[in-house]
Amino acid sequence: MNIIILAGGRGQRLGKVQKPFLPFGNDTLLNHIIHRLQSLNPSIRIVTKNPELFSHIPVQVFPDEYDAGPLGGIYTGLLNSQSNLNFVMGCDMPFIDIKLIKYMMNQEVKGVLVPRSQGGLEPLHAVYHKNCLQPIRKEIKGGSRKATSFYHKVSVKYLHWEELKAISPGHNSFFNINNDRDYRLAIDIMNKIRDKM
Repeated sequence: MNIIILAGGRGQRLGKVQKPFLPFGNDTLLNHIIHRLQSLNPSIRIVTKNPELFSHIPVQVFPDEYDAGPLGGIYTGLLNSQSNLNFVMGCDMPFIDIKLIKYMMNQEVKGVLVPRSQGGLEPLHAVYHKNCLQPIRKEIKGGSRKATSFYHKVSVKYLHWEELKAISPGHNSFFNINNDRDYRLAIDIMNKIRDKM
């Protein structure tokens, strides 16, 4: 199973710390995510504008081919993958549901498989086929940075909310850390999870 983690980028700093290296539990946010993914026995690739910051992480790291935001990150990840199907996620999503990822990766996908949560589409928690490379490149050359900008050019399957609730009832899979408030909330959620264990 191939997993691509997008690690930015612009807006990746909270305070004085790069977002992937925020303290989280007994580790960093990125290491926490990688540890969670290990049960899938995945091949993990990190895509970033700053590969030198990740030299100590024991996974493959690739510099962005284009300065094109999430769209460029998806392109670089797919370009450097040997797998047709690739699960793409952000580096700021600490509560991923392994059961949901397994379910998504076991679906037949010819273009994109993307969840539609209550907050809308979740393109940074989605499965992408390598067939998407050429359409993505065309969008980038046209000036696009938005992760969903090429969706109209490929086959897209949606995981709708009712289906998501049945698979992943916790509803935290798509929680991502964008600011200090999100970070504090993530710490609170983590502490509550630990208290229940």
